[in-house]
Amino acid sequence: MEQQPLFSLDEYIVSPQENAEPPNIFAIYLGEEAAEKIIASYGGQDLKVPSQESGPAFERVVKNLGQDLAEKFVRTFGGEFIYVPQEAAVKIKERNVKIREKVRAKMASGLSNLDAMSAVSEEFAISQRSIRRIFYG
Repeated sequence: MEQQPLFSLDEYIVSPQENAEPPNIFAIYLGEEAAEKIIASYGGQDLKVPSQESGPAFERVVKNLGQDLAEKFVRTFGGEFIYVPQEAAVKIKERNVKIREKVRAKMASGLSNLDAMSAVSEEFAISQRSIRRIFYG
């Protein structure tokens, strides 16, 4: 039998947007496909974006991203030092947002926080301790 809450949990449930990770800056300015290509090419690196669409530094960017994307990249971020996150880090952030959403949904449906975290732990195949760290951290 499912445990019913003693009082409404609505005021304690934070909407996913308030606690979600910030979106990838490359996806915002250049689109998802471009962001994936930039992360695949430069993930885990600090990058000095060339300030001009010419020269050896720009040619290296063209070699990695292609002419069109390299031009958009330089026009948008030219002259900046940017850290490009690793692909795995981006996926982990997305997974953590999903975990928070699922735990909240299960708690809203009447499960205790322990039962909700246990169910989500099994679904994502990670420990309950990790679920708690993601949810509360």
